[in-house]
Amino acid sequence: MSTPCRFETAQLSFSGSPLEQARCLLRFVKPAGHVGDAPATIPPVLEGVLSNPSDVGITSAQLRSYLQKRGIPEGAVGGSVSDRVCHADPDNAAPLARYFVIHDTSTKLRPGQTFDPALIDSPGWVGNQLAKLPHGKTHIYITRLGETRTDNPYIVPWRATQFELKPKHAHFYKGLFLHHELVQPRIGPGRAM
Repeated sequence: MSTPCRFETAQLSFSGSPLEQARCLLRFVKPAGHVGDAPATIPPVLEGVLSNPSDVGITSAQLRSYLQKRGIPEGAVGGSVSDRVCHADPDNAAPLARYFVIHDTSTKLRPGQTFDPALIDSPGWVGNQLAKLPHGKTHIYITRLGETRTDNPYIVPWRATQFELKPKHAHFYKGLFLHHELVQPRIGPGRAM
């Protein structure tokens, strides 16, 4: 069984420095959700950011300008750049969201469909059709085409991991994580969209 990353309830944070947390949280995931015990190797660029997170140096104005130049509406990537992100519980004195979670949204292929890029990387594949993805599941969906849809703006506290959904965690951990669903195809049990 996998050893979970230790969570400090009083601090609403995983144990260790941001870099140590990343090494634990980004460990290799094995089949059935088991996680390797070896700490993850972090790419040097990300390691630099995590070693000094206050030194990122991107202002809201710079981010807004970047999005505008590329024709990306702020509403498609989590809401207005001017809005704050959610708090870890309904009390505004609680810490702001601390963790950026990337999930794979499993979209089952229909009978006879395969992982052929001509299918799964096309606008015709149901997983790439943002309007057909479920509502009320995440903060942002990201298709295989790089298109996005904000399901809930970042200002809205949300829960989507097993860790957050545990009954004893339900109140205080909601809003501690920002959730992003990468649409991925799969073959196996479940319903096809």
